[in-house]
Amino acid sequence: MALNARKRKALAAMLSCPTRAAASRACGISARTLQEYEQDPEYKKALEDARAENLDTALHSLQGAMPRAVAVLEAVANNPKANENARVCAARAVLEFGLRYTEAGRHERILRDLEKEAGIDDTEF
Repeated sequence: MALNARKRKALAAMLSCPTRAAASRACGISARTLQEYEQDPEYKKALEDARAENLDTALHSLQGAMPRAVAVLEAVANNPKANENARVCAARAVLEFGLRYTEAGRHERILRDLEKEAGIDDTEF
């Protein structure tokens, strides 16, 4: 069963506003009613799915920007005319983010291996 117009309006507000109170004002539905909607399994699933899609879109955007950001940091770190502090900060950022990314990739591989061993289909989540 599809969400009614009022719940779709509430869903859009919940996705675009930083707080439930702001969403309430934006869609003209009380915060209490929004809270009640979140107890409805169909609405709750629609909200969770939409939030997951928004997060996925944001992550793809960030991943696309990463090579350019690294290039900027490398350019600053390798520029002998740049301020010494800026060069150190840029080099540190490249190292820190590179290590974090490497570690996150390692954790993801470990998690996938464990899920495979346990027979868990990661497409369920």
